[in-house]
Amino acid sequence: MLTSQRRVFRKFWHAVVPRSTLRDRQPVPFTLLGEPIVLFLDAAGQLVAFKDRCCHRTARLSKGRCDGGVLECGCHGWRFETWATSPLRALENSCNNAHFSFVHRATFGEAAQPRPSRYEAVERESGFYAETLIDAVNPPAFHTVSGTTEPVTTRLMRDAYALPFSRRLEIEYPSGVRHVIINCFTPIDDRRMQLVPWLFRNDIEADCAEAMLVVFDRQITAEDREMLEATDPDEPVDTRRRGVEFSMDSDRPDVLVRKQLMELLARHGEQEIHAGA
Repeated sequence: MLTSQRRVFRKFWHAVVPRSTLRDRQPVPFTLLGEPIVLFLDAAGQLVAFKDRCCHRTARLSKGRCDGGVLECGCHGWRFETWATSPLRALENSCNNAHFSFVHRATFGEAAQPRPSRYEAVERESGFYAETLIDAVNPPAFHTVSGTTEPVTTRLMRDAYALPFSRRLEIEYPSGVRHVIINCFTPIDDRRMQLVPWLFRNDIEADCAEAMLVVFDRQITAEDREMLEATDPDEPVDTRRRGVEFSMDSDRPDVLVRKQLMELLARHGEQEIHAGA
């Protein structure tokens, strides 16, 4: 009976382990309704439960360790953490270049040119593809990332969004280096999400060390996270909810994301539910 009705029982809260077992912030395994899960405390001391299976090579995450509220797989070191924002907020932020000059002023944002460039977007059945050119600062510390020593570079950005919460970004530098980031914004609940990134390049370790890429991407991600966690996670997917938020021309990717999510909900007989309902 439990197996056949497992989906129903998932709708309820269940007691799993004493919170005291998580005091040292190390991962604790548990099997709930036949599914192995791992529990740990995040950086804010909040309880987090993940599927006990690394998405890389399926190792049990409970065999890993926690470092500053980040769960690290014990097999290859993949790291997993939660963000106090919605996946839609994070996704839209990644597709919208209007924040570059402000949020990323310490890394690549061009403060002298805050006007966002226009995205040329083409809708697809399950997402969209967009391109734009941006001017970006190129600090000496990250010359090996861009492959050039020019203080400011013009970069071609190719963006591909896939329903519901995935995005592929390719940054082509004037040097010919192609920097590809694939982000999956995994919803945990209404107010938290997990970011799972993959990074690919067309150069080699001798050109730009992996450690440098990790430092570079983590710094940019930390800038995004600080600002995103200061936003309201109850984002109006239905743009007909007037007066909740206002948009500008550079928000076109955001509007497309919301439009396609609403169409997805409608196809499955669902509708948006927000905190004010």
